[in-house]
Formats: sequence, structure tokens, C-alpha cells
Amino acid sequence: MGTFPRGMEFSGKLACLPGPAGRIETGVERGLAVEQRKVGRVCVLTVTGELKLGPAVDDLRGQFKRALERGDRLFVFNMLKVPWMDSSGIGEVVACYKRVREHKGDLRVVMRGRAHDLFTFYELHKVCELHETLEDALGSLAR
Repeated sequence: MGTFPRGMEFSGKLACLPGPAGRIETGVERGLAVEQRKVGRVCVLTVTGELKLGPAVDDLRGQFKRALERGDRLFVFNMLKVPWMDSSGIGEVVACYKRVREHKGDLRVVMRGRAHDLFTFYELHKVCELHETLEDALGSLAR
């Protein structure tokens, strides 16, 4: 089994952990982990694992929806540890971008490698702003 944030073990179920510096919520679903934390006014969702059809996409959608319902409007999806995503994963990132824009918010995506190549191949970087580091993405929302 893989090692997950804060010593969590894979259980195939959603798990939530409180964090010392703001609320951290971690979802673990069949090999995908989504950790949610606040950096100032920005909600950072760190995704680890393959983002593909099924529970992985559902988990990202659920974490994002809960943050949006809480009133968060500025988001960064840190996807540096996403080695691959299928069309469902890509579609969910774009759908989250659309939802947050409908709520007068904004979303930045941090990615490299194959996932980044897919986004640029389909020219989605023209829709959703991509960054190579978390610091760059956070800085772009501070302006």
C-alpha cells in the first residue's frame, strides 16, 4: 500500500483529518489522495495519483464542491503528483473552473509532465491558467 499524507494508510474510504494551520481535509479513494488546505484566502487542493473516471474524479469533485459551499472562491489545484489523467479527469478540472467562475472566483492549476502535455495539446491552457510551481500559482491569485 502507498503512503498518504500525514501517515494515513490506504483504506479505500474517504478520511478527514484536521490540521494545525487551518482546516486540512484529505480524501483517499482507491489510490487517489486529495488534500485540502488554506493558504491565506486560497484553497489549495493537492491531488496525488491518477485522476481518471470513477471514484478519483468523484473525490476531487466532492472536495471542490464542499470548499465552494463553505465560501471559498480562490483555488489552486496542485497536480504535480498526478502522473496521468484521462478525459474524465481533464473534464472535471475544466468543470471546476467553470463552476468557480460562475461564483465570481478563480482557479489556477499547477502541473508538469504528461498531465501538462495533455492540457496544452487540447489547448486548455487557454481556458484555465497553468503554472509550474505552487508559488507561481499562489502569486498569480494575489495580484
